[in-house]
Amino acid sequence: MSERLHLWGTPSEDGGSLPAGTWRVARSYRAAFFLELFETLFAAAGFYFLSRFIESPQLERALPPGTSYFSFALVGLAFFDYLSVALRAFDEGLQDARQTARSSICSSHRPRFQ
Repeated sequence: MSERLHLWGTPSEDGGSLPAGTWRVARSYRAAFFLELFETLFAAAGFYFLSRFIESPQLERALPPGTSYFSFALVGLAFFDYLSVALRAFDEGLQDARQTARSSICSSHRPRFQ
């Protein structure tokens, strides 16, 4: 029996097995990964066909030299995903600080009480 099969919930040598919840969690991460991969490939294909559809001399002059709309859109998509992750992490950190009453640490000045 291979090590990989052993790690994913097949019975161990002592007769026990991993909890059923472990298998469900691992499977959900794998499913999320493949859904994210499919979403990325679908978006890239969409931008490719959109770039072929709107190809024109005016667009070529508007873009930086040596680039196409497809490459420009892929870089923009990657940057947008990166920015979304960064803003989501920042927002979750602020929400956590508010919920645990540490919001004065996050602010740039101390609140004035009168």
